[in-house]
Amino acid sequence: MARGWESKDIENQQDLREERARAQEEVVQTAEDVARERVLDDIALRKRRVLKDLRETSNQRYRLQLEETLRFLDAEASRVSGLGPQPPES
Repeated sequence: MARGWESKDIENQQDLREERARAQEEVVQTAEDVARERVLDDIALRKRRVLKDLRETSNQRYRLQLEETLRFLDAEASRVSGLGPQPPES
């Protein structure tokens, strides 16, 4: 009977170890998700500013520059979110 309790205790310890490992993996994913969200929030703020400047400008050259910046921010947001092409690693 004592032997049964020991094996049950070992089984419980193994289950607990597996649960902790899974929880640790979730924390790593969550940290990556948080970092990705921060970058996307930053991009959204920059995009909002560019759109505001675009509405207010009458200078054609500045407008072209702002439009190019918008394209860059959209591409960057797609890349960070995993929807767009990844740049080659150097």
